[in-house]
Amino acid sequence: MYRDLASAGASVVVLHHTGKAETSRQYRGSSDIKAAVDSAWLLESLSEVSEGIKSLRLTPYKSRIALAEPVRFEFSGTVFTVSSERCETNREVIERIVRDNPTASEREIVMLARGAGVTKQRAEQLLKDGERSRWLDVEVGRRGRKTYRLAVVEVEI
Repeated sequence: MYRDLASAGASVVVLHHTGKAETSRQYRGSSDIKAAVDSAWLLESLSEVSEGIKSLRLTPYKSRIALAEPVRFEFSGTVFTVSSERCETNREVIERIVRDNPTASEREIVMLARGAGVTKQRAEQLLKDGERSRWLDVEVGRRGRKTYRLAVVEVEI
C-alpha cells in the first residue's frame, strides 16, 4: 500500500517505536519494515529524562541512496534548531573518551559520556557491548575497578 503511494509520487512517513533490547534499538517489529523502506532514521534524546527534551539526535541507519551523517537538534525557548557541528555517534563518544582518558574507570567514563550527551544507561550498555564485541579491552584491577582501552586491530597485508 505505501509503495503504491510512493510510486504515485507521494512522500510516506511511518513513525515506529524502538524496542528495549539491543537487537531492536532501531525499531521493533518485523524485518519486513526495514526491508520495505527507502530511508530509515532513529530519533533519540541526548538529555537525561529529568532534564526534559533539550537535545535530540537523528541518526540514519538505512538509505537506498546514500547514508547521511547524524544530525543534532537543540531546543531553545520554543523551537528546535539544527546544530552546525557534526554529531558524534554514542560509540564515537565512548571511543574518544576511552582514547583521551586511558586510566579512567567505568564510572568516570560514564560521567564524561553524560557530559557529552550520552545517557548513563546508553554509556553503560556501550561499555558492555564493547567488551563483548571486543572493540574495547578491559582490565579489572583491585577491588574490581575496570579500566578500558580501545582494542588493537591487527591487519595482515
